[in-house]
Parts: sequence; structure tokens; C-alpha cells
Amino acid sequence: MNQKLSEVEGILKGLKVDRLLEGLSGTFSTDSISRKTSKARDDLIAENFNEIFQRELKGLRRFDIKINLKFRTDKAKSVLLQDISSYYALSDVLSEGEQKAIALAEFLTELQLEESKAPVVVDDPVTSLDHNIIDEVARRLVALSRERQVIVFTHSILLFNSIKHKSELERFKDLEFKYYETQTDLEHTGILYESPTLKEDLFKNYKKEINNILNLPKEERDRRENELAVRGYDKLRAAIEVLIEREIFNNTVKRYRKNVALSQFEKIKGELIDKHKERLNDIFDKCCDYVGAHSSADELQTEASLSELKIDFDEVKQIRTEFVS
Repeated sequence: MNQKLSEVEGILKGLKVDRLLEGLSGTFSTDSISRKTSKARDDLIAENFNEIFQRELKGLRRFDIKINLKFRTDKAKSVLLQDISSYYALSDVLSEGEQKAIALAEFLTELQLEESKAPVVVDDPVTSLDHNIIDEVARRLVALSRERQVIVFTHSILLFNSIKHKSELERFKDLEFKYYETQTDLEHTGILYESPTLKEDLFKNYKKEINNILNLPKEERDRRENELAVRGYDKLRAAIEVLIEREIFNNTVKRYRKNVALSQFEKIKGELIDKHKERLNDIFDKCCDYVGAHSSADELQTEASLSELKIDFDEVKQIRTEFVS
């Protein structure tokens, strides 16, 4: 016992100190430490947010706008406040397009600060933006797809063009991009189909579909003549568009592309265009009239017929042979 006495005394002394500290713990408050910890964390987040935000804003060509960002807490949630100065809100000074660019920069900043890599859905992000900024938005969305799945809904052909162009760059070859369009056909509304920008949109494809209609059994053709003729004129309209783009203009100007292929320009046969442009335009207008009239009974004047469709189709094919020969 004598040998362990000093050790026992040390343990008892430690227990007394523990009891004393435990009794005094109620007299101390850790609130100030918690507040300082929270403030340090918020300051760090705010600093990171502002740094990334300014970088995104510059990427969207809006580095000239000096935005003040402030963070405050509301019911335990961080709230971001923005202003141009202490006196003006953004909506008081900036255009709708400038406000949209700022909102996009904030959105892209928040994504970078999130740990989650969940898919992102973006709905028409370029309303009121000029074409230069649309290009930058497309660049940023394509780059973002390296980190997560990105789904974009848009009515803007400029954004569609730009995303398509940038997605074909060498550095994005390892990524998969899919493009879809919606179309209202003769029987349904909101049909979703893969965009022709990802598949060959050729005259021969429409030629095959029109021939399939014209070669249906006679009984079915007689019973559904107007409906089938209108469907055929719808395909003929698309065939004329492809003919003009690919074979008359030699892909000098293409849908879904903003650049002009001047190397193809000298291959255009101007004399043949002068010869056939009026007739092609007349047939195209007829296609539009029949398809448009079918969707609106008030516009319906005369019904389309399969015999008339065949005559117009044969004429378009004959015109085409002169351009491809």
C-alpha cells in the first residue's frame, strides 16, 4: 500500500480537479465561441462564393457590372443579398438581360459549392441575352456536363446551335450529347423525337416515306385519302427543305449551324436556281397550306388528293436530278 500511496493520491487529486471544473462549467457560456465559429465559416463561404461568382460573371461577359454581395441569416438559413450600391436594387438599374446573366452566374456558383453532383435541369436560360452571351452560356453548360448530367430546355435556335457546335470540340469527344425536338403531327401533340442534327436528314428518307404512302393498298388510300395526302405533303415539305439545304445550296448554309461554308459557295448552280426557284416555292407553299389547313378547319378550302401529291412529288424529284447530276 505504501508503494502505491503516491499514485493513489495523484488519482484522488485529479478527481477533485475534475469535480471542481464540472461545478464551474455552468458559469461559462460557449455562445460567443459558437458565434465566432459560425462567423468564420460564413466569412469563408462568402469569400469563396464571391470569388467564384466574379469569375462566372466575367465568363458571361458581364465583368463590367459591379455587384455587391452580402450574406445574412434568416431563420437559420443563409440569404444572399445583391445590390449595385446602397441605394439601388438590381431591377432599378439593370436590363432584363443583365439580371438574367447575374442569376446564371449565381446559379453556376452555387453548383460549384455543392457537394452533390445531382443532375441539373435548365429551362430556357438565355431569354433576353444577346448572341455573344448565349455562346458563353452554351460553353459553360457544355463544360458543366463533365461534372454532372445537364438537361436543357430551350426555344432558342441560337443556344441549340452553340451547344451543338461546342459539344463537337475535341476536348468533349468523350462525353455523350443527345438532342430532342417536340413536334405536333397530324394525330398527336407534343411528340418527342431525336433531332435530325444527330442523324442524316436526307431527301431519300422522305422519298421513301412518301412512296410508302402512295403505295398503300387502294382500299386504304380511298378510305383515308385526304389524311394520307396531307401527311404526304408534310413529308414533301421537309424533303424540299433538305433538297435546298444539301443539294441546291451544297451545305453552304445549314440549319442548326451559324457558320457559312464559303468553300461550298462556288459549287452552287445559280442558273438552275433561277430556273426552278419559283416552282419549288409554289409547291412548298402548297405543302404549307395543306398541312396548316388540316390543323385548322377554318382554313380548309380544298382537300388534298393523293394524285395531286404524286404529280408534285414527281416534279420535285425531276428538279432534284438537275442539281445532283
